Amino acid sequence: MLTVKLSELGGDAFIVAEGEALLQMPLPDNCIVSLSGSNPIHRDAMCWIRSMGKVIFLDTHYSDILSRLSLMKVDRIVGHGNDMAENLQYRQQFYEGMKNCPGNLKSVFIFLSSNNQLPVFGPTVKL
Repeated sequence: MLTVKLSELGGDAFIVAEGEALLQMPLPDNCIVSLSGSNPIHRDAMCWIRSMGKVIFLDTHYSDILSRLSLMKVDRIVGHGNDMAENLQYRQQFYEGMKNCPGNLKSVFIFLSSNNQLPVFGPTVKL
């Protein structure tokens, strides 16, 4: 379980281990990879994943995420500090920073904001 590994390694070492695992993961063509919320903190791994194709970032309101974490009985996430809401705010810079990854110009970064609108090469599509 990830929370056990996080407790064993600590936040910084967990980010490194998680990022290295992602960098070593072979990806078949036409696949979907669902990442953890802390993956974007490892910039090299996220720039690599972005170079592989489309990245869709589902930007969900903090209160929704905190509610889901509570239902899952998760009491700790990687960030800086012990407050989960602050950690989610801290992570936002990394999620948005993926737009600036160098590499494959064919890759597309799609940012789905909490207002449920998906920008798609022109007009906005309501979901």
